[in-house]
Amino acid sequence: FKPSHVDALVDASGFAFGDQWGPDSGTRKTKIFRSYQERGTPVLLLPQAFGPFTDPSVRATARSALESTDLIFARDSDSLAHLLSLDLARPRIEVAPDFTNLVQPAPQRPSHPTVIIMPNARMTEMVGDATQSSYVGFLRTCSDIAMQRGFQVLVMAHEAMDIELARLVKGSSKAVTVSQIDDPVRAKAIVGGASLVISSRFHGLVNAMSQGVPAIGTSWSHKYQHLFADYECADALWPVSAERAMEELPVWLDERELDRRSKALREPADSLRHQAEQMWDTVRGVLDPPAPRTHEVES
Repeated sequence: FKPSHVDALVDASGFAFGDQWGPDSGTRKTKIFRSYQERGTPVLLLPQAFGPFTDPSVRATARSALESTDLIFARDSDSLAHLLSLDLARPRIEVAPDFTNLVQPAPQRPSHPTVIIMPNARMTEMVGDATQSSYVGFLRTCSDIAMQRGFQVLVMAHEAMDIELARLVKGSSKAVTVSQIDDPVRAKAIVGGASLVISSRFHGLVNAMSQGVPAIGTSWSHKYQHLFADYECADALWPVSAERAMEELPVWLDERELDRRSKALREPADSLRHQAEQMWDTVRGVLDPPAPRTHEVES
């Protein structure tokens, strides 16, 4: 679309500004955002992660792009701090959680209790060498333990870039299923029917916990720590450790423990949905501000 044909630009990138991505992302976004801003078209960034900005070139291009926006939502306190460090003059900055928690399809119940494993190729790119080399082994250990406890295992490639990694996690096991589901609503419905999700994908974790499905995560960014804090289950963010899995996963897979953890997710999930709804109210207020009140003057 040409900027002249658009009423507003709403960016839902998720995570595009920070040292991890280099300066090119900010350079591309600057061109896009400025082309709209110069025509008076509002530019809004929905909740996403930001920073850090320790690389001067990344800092400069991020600042250039974000100065051409009107409203930015940081997804967590670290991202907010990184944004504020840029000393932006133009945009209004708010904090709000990921908004996909508002999508609530009917859970797709499997015929047999299922553990879903979602690998993330970023875990082989953005972390230290020791974590990279042990990552697939860790997920295979989780898969083996789940099957030993009577669960079927589905390895779900949340994005196309994860499919090869998913196949590595499956290995030669004929009992493990690998699937890539392009429809995100259907994928969320399948997650909603799982007994447990083990994921390195941020939105895989949101899909689980927002539906009350217990989840264990691994991390390559600060956004994961904040997500588990939001859902009040910081102990569910694990290091990549087969030893940790062998020690703790059998406890998690107990039916009573899964039920306890599912119930514990309800209150924070409701609170985060309310915050996401408030975020959309703020967006609507920017896109469709109320008309100014008129006052009659008596003569």
